[in-house]
Amino acid sequence: MDASPVVEEYVKQLHRLEAEHGRRIRTTELAEAVDRTKASTTSMVQKLDERGLVEHEEYGGTALTPTGEAVADRLVRKHRLLETFLVEQLDLPEAVAHDEADRLEHHVSDGVTDRLAELLGAPGGPAWDSRAVYPAAASAKRLTSGEPGESLVVEAVPHRQPKARSYLLERGVKPGAVIEVDEVGPAGLVTVTDAAGDRSVPVPGRLARYVGVRPPPGVDRND
Repeated sequence: MDASPVVEEYVKQLHRLEAEHGRRIRTTELAEAVDRTKASTTSMVQKLDERGLVEHEEYGGTALTPTGEAVADRLVRKHRLLETFLVEQLDLPEAVAHDEADRLEHHVSDGVTDRLAELLGAPGGPAWDSRAVYPAAASAKRLTSGEPGESLVVEAVPHRQPKARSYLLERGVKPGAVIEVDEVGPAGLVTVTDAAGDRSVPVPGRLARYVGVRPPPGVDRND
């Protein structure tokens, strides 16, 4: 389904909020995420509902439909590929690459995205495949709930906390990255190892509770 950049941004932010909170999203929360008024967000949610991208309940919040999730999945894939290209090929800092990918992801065709995946060797494994289905928000959990020795895929990092996001991105704790929990300490401090296994990253509890994670593909979260 073709979608305008504005529609894509609403869908993307709703996807992120569902992953972070594991529930339907209130209009005020979505309005803050897209930096729009509640009135304009309410109007857009109605349009998204009419297009079959979301399911809105007047007092129950809003959630993406399977069609909306497919739009979000495609956008997330574009973002991660663009971000990787900017870091690996143009040597941009990860925080800068993240912001640039935010701007570019709405203007890159699926064909160019596929060529990027070929160029980069489809980094990140199955999550980068165009047929990949990202997990529903119900499968997301917080980094604070991780256990020592557990491998996790990062789903979301704080979006509206630039300093916190930069701290995590610069240390490899970014959406799509596979990390391993080394230690869970006092006050919620979680120490993780990055995907390369060569860097130990302390994530303070005040940040860890905003990092959404999930088990790697094929791993039952209840094991």
